Amino acid sequence: MTSIRLPETLENKLSREARKKKTTKSEIIKTALVEYLSREEQMPSPFKLGETIFGKYGNGSTDDSATYKQRLKEKLHDKHAH
Repeated sequence: MTSIRLPETLENKLSREARKKKTTKSEIIKTALVEYLSREEQMPSPFKLGETIFGKYGNGSTDDSATYKQRLKEKLHDKHAH
């Protein structure tokens, strides 16, 4: 069992809708949650949405993250070499 707190205005709207539909507030909430969760399950992940453009405008290098530390050391060495 789950309890929720609703702002008064939303509680009033929910109560009116339940009376109008001749159902319970719980049924309306359950139906809304089922619809919401179903949509969320069908929504692709952010990675999947952007997968076709990731790296599209890159520099062509495939090892930037692997060599980052080494390149940083070299830049610092060059900057501070006297």
